[in-house]
Amino acid sequence: MKRYIPVLMFAMVAMTMVVVSSCSKSDEESETDEVFPEVKREDPQSYDVKIDGVFYVLVSKAQVALVSGGDTYYAGHINIPSTIKHEGVQYTVTAIAHGAFSCCRNLLSVTIPNSVKDIGEDTFHECTRLRKLILPEELDILPSAMCFACSELSEVKWPSRLRKIGNVAFWECVSLVSVSLPEGLEEIESNAFSYCNSLTLVELPQSLRILRSSVFNGCQNLTAVRLPDHLVDIPSTCFINCTKLSEISLPEGIDAIGNDAFAGCESLTRLTIPNTVKHIDHNAFHGCAFTSIVIPESVTQLGTAVLSGCSQLKSVTMPKLREIAEATFKDCTGLEEFVVEDGVSTIRPYAFEGCTNLRSVSLPSSLSYIDYDAFKDCKSLEAVYYNRKALPKISPWSDIFRGSYIGYATLHVPASAIEKFRQTKPWSEFGSIVALP
Repeated sequence: MKRYIPVLMFAMVAMTMVVVSSCSKSDEESETDEVFPEVKREDPQSYDVKIDGVFYVLVSKAQVALVSGGDTYYAGHINIPSTIKHEGVQYTVTAIAHGAFSCCRNLLSVTIPNSVKDIGEDTFHECTRLRKLILPEELDILPSAMCFACSELSEVKWPSRLRKIGNVAFWECVSLVSVSLPEGLEEIESNAFSYCNSLTLVELPQSLRILRSSVFNGCQNLTAVRLPDHLVDIPSTCFINCTKLSEISLPEGIDAIGNDAFAGCESLTRLTIPNTVKHIDHNAFHGCAFTSIVIPESVTQLGTAVLSGCSQLKSVTMPKLREIAEATFKDCTGLEEFVVEDGVSTIRPYAFEGCTNLRSVSLPSSLSYIDYDAFKDCKSLEAVYYNRKALPKISPWSDIFRGSYIGYATLHVPASAIEKFRQTKPWSEFGSIVALP
């Protein structure tokens, strides 16, 4: 049976431990903070000795002890000592087993001594009344799911030598209001603080280089984040649905912004993208509140729907790219005018679909292919300026202007090309075709 006992000397005793993956509802929560009934665990864990309410596995040869789960749930305030004595022998407490305190719903606080160097995964999984956690100074890794769904956890004393926070470590810790992580931290794994709905402020240390995906996913009250200078990239879904995030500065040096990184950040009105960014993945800014944005010339690849749903967007500065990707500006209802830069050869499907206030579009001579539904439902379209003498290739699958009422719009093309456009759909369906000035 799978276990995480990070200290090698505990390998033999670890075989007897039980992994906790979910919590039953049998351990009824007490109404008082101080007096708790003893509740039997449905998943008892093996132990050698119980001292002052704490269960231990002992390794006699090394004279070390591992805190474990036992046959009853922990409750109240637990203060783990750095040493214990059993049958005249002193043992140093050096580790906490996988799931040792999991599902202990009347556990209120835990103090872990500096002698503890390793903590197993799921240690406090679903300890729904745990409010305060004091971690040892020497601990360098907080394991996966350590405080998963600890809904009342509001105070954490972070280890001064912390290097890494594991995935879903503080998932749904909805009482955490602010997080100030220590210098020396290098990596935060996926979903570490996802759905911490009370979190308003996060301070990340300058030592941090790696953020994994969805670290702050769904932190709906997060308003500001201070990112470190040496961050490698902004990973996928990192701040997705942080609906109150209004202030963030991207550090110079990042080279990529992952898919959905800021999707659903409906309060984010401004963002400066550094000149070091080369790649922006799909849906990166979907639904943001930008009125204008500059995508720097350093960007060589834009994913699909990068700015889709940015309903307040009125001004965009684009880099020199060969194509406008699928759904890039879909439902950008604030756009009224758009100039496609010279050098663009292709407009992909749905690129401007639903831009219902778009009145004027200028297309360059370099544009040779327009994919299906590229300008679908641009209902306010009045003028298209297309400085090209040869007819572009059009997707056979759909009318590129479907639902855009182009019978009431004017197409402007070179005088020598007017007859070609008049004889070819969908261009022939424009209300009028006139020469470019």
